[in-house]
Parts: sequence; C-alpha cells; structure tokens
Amino acid sequence: MPPATIASNEANLLLAMQKIEFIQREVEENKREFEADLKRVKDDSDAEIRRVREKADADDKANKASIAALVAERDKALRWGISTLGLAVAGMATWIFNLITGGHIK
Repeated sequence: MPPATIASNEANLLLAMQKIEFIQREVEENKREFEADLKRVKDDSDAEIRRVREKADADDKANKASIAALVAERDKALRWGISTLGLAVAGMATWIFNLITGGHIK
C-alpha cells in the first residue's frame, strides 16, 4: 500500500465531510417528515375524539328524551290506574254501604 499523501488525506477528509453533510440533510428531512406525520396523526386523533364525543352527546340527548317519554307514560299510567282503583273502591264502598243499610231493598 502506497504511503498516504497529504493530498489523498485531504481528499478523503473532503469526501467524509460531504458524506456527513449528506447524512445531516437526510436526518433533517426525516425529522421534518416525522413532525409532519406526527401533526397529521394528532389532528386525526383529535378529530376522532371530537366525533366520538359529539356522538356520545347526541346519544345522551336521545336517551334523556326517551327516558322523559317513558317517565311521562309511566305517570299517565299511574294516574289512570289510581283513578280506576279509586272508582272501583268507591263503587264497592257504596255497594257495601247500601248492603249494610238495607238500601238494596226497595
């Protein structure tokens, strides 16, 4: 192997510096691409979170409306049942009263 000369050492050093600059540019480009991808993923996930929350809120409103309708229907049925039961009790009380007081005989 021939002895290294100053010129060949300088040439090798220049090539190495060029390779280092090339690698640094590649690293910077990869870093920019990574940051852009990271921003896109964050934006997509934020949008998905907003979509899920909006759907949950809409479902919650629908469920509350359904519950309110069921409560109103229950209350209406209870009023009807109490009225019917009250009329039946009043009618039976009248019948028993008439039976006891002899009102059935005319």
